[in-house]
Amino acid sequence: MGKTILQIVVVAAIVVSSSSTALAIGQCPAIGQSTSCSILITIKPNGSLTFQTDPSVRPFDGIEDVLVGVTNQSGATVFGISLTGSDIFGFDGDGVGTFIGNQGPTGYEGPGTSFSPINANRGTVNFTNGLDDTRFIWFSLEGAPTQVRLSQRVTIDPGHGSNCGAVHQAVGAVGVTDYPASSPPAGKLKEDKLTVAVAIQLNSRLQNEGFDVHLTKS
Repeated sequence: MGKTILQIVVVAAIVVSSSSTALAIGQCPAIGQSTSCSILITIKPNGSLTFQTDPSVRPFDGIEDVLVGVTNQSGATVFGISLTGSDIFGFDGDGVGTFIGNQGPTGYEGPGTSFSPINANRGTVNFTNGLDDTRFIWFSLEGAPTQVRLSQRVTIDPGHGSNCGAVHQAVGAVGVTDYPASSPPAGKLKEDKLTVAVAIQLNSRLQNEGFDVHLTKS
């Protein structure tokens, strides 16, 4: 039986609660001064997410850095979550990799995770091979997130590369108007240039809105 895949979901509800006991004993490793994850995110069957914190767990660097655990109870495979919080992606080099060896390029990844930051305050945590139902995964951040939602992934396919003629591929339609040397570029407007230019602008706008965007060509 094929597994259900949950890829794009609208903004999910967030439930915040506190607990004085460890949230994910036996799942989050003890790293630095953290005995476990201080934050546990649970993905529910309706696409909502609960967000629990355990104030008894210290930051693993003794200052601010936190371990975050995610458990999937949605009944589907999830490929990422989007997080917002003050400077949580402002990685300064003292992530979990300092204690257990780097799991990724930033030193803050946990096993099977990667980051797509939009800025220091917002970004996406990707689950490299997908997080199957009932499974658990963890990672670290520079601080506690204040908002969480399922990742919304958008793929943009411009249809042409940006310089098709140079690789002996069709450039698509060519306009009839000769433009001066300003904007757009001088000469007749070519479809390959136009589609990529539109895709790049759309990519920027969607990323600013918190979407995880993938361009097939640029």
